Amino acid sequence: MTAPLVLTVDELRALHRVTGAWVPTFVAEDDSRDSRVDVAALRGLAARGLVDLVPDAAGEFALADRLAGHLAPYRDARLVAEVEVEDPAALHQYAVGGADTVGLLTELAGGLTTLRLPAASASRAIVDLCRLGEVAARPGTSTGFEVDAEAHTEADDLALAGDRDAAVEHLVRAGAPMAAAAAWIDALTKRRCAAAVRVGTTGEPHPAAGGTYTGGELRWLVGGDGTAWRVSLRHTGAADDVSPAVSVLAPVGAADLLRRLDELTTPAPEGAR
Repeated sequence: MTAPLVLTVDELRALHRVTGAWVPTFVAEDDSRDSRVDVAALRGLAARGLVDLVPDAAGEFALADRLAGHLAPYRDARLVAEVEVEDPAALHQYAVGGADTVGLLTELAGGLTTLRLPAASASRAIVDLCRLGEVAARPGTSTGFEVDAEAHTEADDLALAGDRDAAVEHLVRAGAPMAAAAAWIDALTKRRCAAAVRVGTTGEPHPAAGGTYTGGELRWLVGGDGTAWRVSLRHTGAADDVSPAVSVLAPVGAADLLRRLDELTTPAPEGAR
């Protein structure tokens, strides 16, 4: 297996501008786009033998084979995904690029990242990050609900501030069944972890599968009993309407999450979806 490569976020941002390689939100955010920072980052890469600062005839910087190999999944990606997993200890952020090879980018402390080239497919790499082993095969409750998204946010804030009863009452007033509202608030306050997967696609066919990725987003929270709650947002009006959004909260089993992740991350033949 190829050894992982450690880069700073500044180095990734500079490489993004030099090579066009995709970078995830946790790298792109707070980017000053200061050319002096880019120059310093490229010099750091050159000092480690990863970049030749003398441009070639086409005006491009030559990348060492090791760096070029780790960047390839993000330069030629047909699929890109951002994965967030939050547990009681920390928020863990990852990115996956899927091309002819698969890349896994992991955020570290102190502005560092690691780039790896897992042997697994992009789909498997994403699934492996999502801790589905903590999700019960069958949810502990079967009743979900839909409420105004603003009311949902307000109820969650009450619960996280320690006022469980007020949180449940707030959801019930918004239209949620009492038992389902109480089950959600208990899951939220006793959660094992929460995860979000956002998948983007170029729309170009995957040569091996002969089809394309669909792209989309999947979010869920795992309560203390292992029940996963899928959380999604539904807009009630047209795209340019200002109608209020609706939060949809539904308890799901591990197999349901795995099926949906497969739909998001596996290219399907044209016409199959």
